[in-house]
Amino acid sequence: MQDLFVCGALRDLALLRTVLGYEPVTEDAVLEGHAVDGARMVAREGGEAQGLLIRGATPETSARLDHYQQFFGLAPLDVIVTTAEGPADARTHPSGAGATPLDPALAEGIARDVMALFPDRVPAVRRGPQVVGAARRVPGAAPTPPAARRAPAPG
Repeated sequence: MQDLFVCGALRDLALLRTVLGYEPVTEDAVLEGHAVDGARMVAREGGEAQGLLIRGATPETSARLDHYQQFFGLAPLDVIVTTAEGPADARTHPSGAGATPLDPALAEGIARDVMALFPDRVPAVRRGPQVVGAARRVPGAAPTPPAARRAPAPG
């Protein structure tokens, strides 16, 4: 069993429940030397990333979180977080520079689509369609119209 640290969008318990398949018992935790910038958790000197600690996660819970985070290209990292009870070893998934905030309903739609494929890995070629499919189910959200997309570079 392993402790998991989540932050950013995954602090939303509805989204976390969709990813893990159940609502875990959590406690507040802080990862020092990091910060949450929009949807990204990045290393930042003097920063404090506020998040949730899931103690004693089962191998399936860890695998489900890995599956979801790998969809976004994120790899796990072992860290030490601070809780009200003191330091705790945990695993987290720091973000890359490309992460952007999502509308909560869109994030949950993507999570449902990604987790429906668990435990099979989501091929990179399916990532775009997963996002577009989820966007179609969110009232008011729509894929970017063709005129607003970037034109290909000449040459």
